[in-house]
Amino acid sequence: MTSKHPLEEFHDNFFDLYSFDHSAGHCKVIFDELDVLVLCLEKSGSWEQSLRDITNLDEITLTKSNSIAEKKVSILHDQFVNELKLPKQKLQEIYYGNNKQQKYIAWFYTEEEVGEMFNDAVYLFGQYG
Repeated sequence: MTSKHPLEEFHDNFFDLYSFDHSAGHCKVIFDELDVLVLCLEKSGSWEQSLRDITNLDEITLTKSNSIAEKKVSILHDQFVNELKLPKQKLQEIYYGNNKQQKYIAWFYTEEEVGEMFNDAVYLFGQYG
């Protein structure tokens, strides 16, 4: 039996050991001599304040960039989003199922946020019948 590298053990237990601060939009993780800031992509509006809170540097500012609308692939992205259809049952499995993905979703988002995302997904991608 091989033992896991400490980082592998850390990753395996990460979602059990740390809780995401939903109101702040971040989680500070301390691992040995490293402090790691975990940010949620959808909460990018709070990143600047999260960085200020963690670093105690009030002069940090972030600029918005990397918008899909500005990229050459935006037409393909829009086509993919417009054509993607999934059965409602599959969407329920993704957001509410007993699987590893649901554990990660529940870690980053409140129950209310998960419900809103599920409803949005059903509206955008749901295929009834």
